[in-house]
Amino acid sequence: MVSVGDVLIRLKQANFRISEDLEKEVLRLAGE
Repeated sequence: MVSVGDVLIRLKQANFRISEDLEKEVLRLAGE
């Protein structure tokens, strides 16, 4: 199973622009 953190890292490695607020929201939701 791929974790949300791994997904974020892969997106960043692919030069995908993600806002800090969106990243924090995703991490917050993943922390449930």
